[in-house]
Amino acid sequence: MLWLEDLAGLGRKGAALFRAYVRPRSLFRVQHTAESTAVVLFTSGSEGSPKGVELTHTNLLANIRQVQAVTDVQEWDSLFNALPLFHSFGLTIGMLFPLVRGLTVFLYPSPLQYRQVPLAFYFSDSTILLATNTFLNGYAPQGASL
Repeated sequence: MLWLEDLAGLGRKGAALFRAYVRPRSLFRVQHTAESTAVVLFTSGSEGSPKGVELTHTNLLANIRQVQAVTDVQEWDSLFNALPLFHSFGLTIGMLFPLVRGLTVFLYPSPLQYRQVPLAFYFSDSTILLATNTFLNGYAPQGASL
């Protein structure tokens, strides 16, 4: 059985194999542009079946610039990210934005721990909590007891 996905990439794979055979060091000197794929995020399939979405370097930097345009983040702020890094918002705003901006970032492994996240946020001395409205509603009753 042959899959169409395998046949579509056969030319690229053959070219890479030839390049590796003729000039092995050329594999490490691939030219990247702003339109090259930076990351591949996998969607949950809310608009159909799940799929991989390629984000370019330009996409990521545009998202970071958009956040900078609408927020007043200072250099002394620190960001607490409870979103997973496979989430576009968690990756771009929760990890790349603080790195580009020079902020301290605290990455929490799971947003689903509704009792632990407010406590971890409190004890991390972070000034910004990054979460979706669904998660914030889950954290609110727990945070009231702090």
